[in-house]
Amino acid sequence: MENKTIAEMRHEVIDNTIRLELMLEDIIQTNMGFEMDLQEEENEDGESEVVIGNEKGIKKFRKFFLDKINLDRKFEIIKTIIKEDSKNSVPTNIWEYAKRVKEIRNIFAHTLAPKYPERPRTLKMEALDYDCPIKNVEDWKKLYEEHTKSFNFVYETISKLFYIKIDTKELESFSSKEE
Repeated sequence: MENKTIAEMRHEVIDNTIRLELMLEDIIQTNMGFEMDLQEEENEDGESEVVIGNEKGIKKFRKFFLDKINLDRKFEIIKTIIKEDSKNSVPTNIWEYAKRVKEIRNIFAHTLAPKYPERPRTLKMEALDYDCPIKNVEDWKKLYEEHTKSFNFVYETISKLFYIKIDTKELESFSSKEE
């Protein structure tokens, strides 16, 4: 792992968790009959344009259902979808990894951390006046690495079940290009 600041690690953890949640929402939406139906229509000028069929239904489904449920509930729905589809099976520990992805995301999102990009390792959190259970950069790095490993496992496993095979190396390189 290259030398990342806590802010960079926080950004990546939150970003990856959001990507996972969006993928779960897409799977739920599709499995509940709200697939994106792209249709080609002519506009008023006689030009061809792509429109989404059932767009109103999809927007209502997202607004009144998907946007109202938390990540835990979305995982429960995915579990049910997988159980109902007899050809799909997942490693039993995937749900433990999924839970850990959420827990680590919450630590990064809701814990105050130093805003200093590079701080000496000898500097104590208490000296910075932060109420933080994680006292040194190495602990943040361990959490970041655990999140990355857990995220990659969950994302790749669920992707293989519902989509195509995704190389997690590509995900890592894509994520680092965005920053």
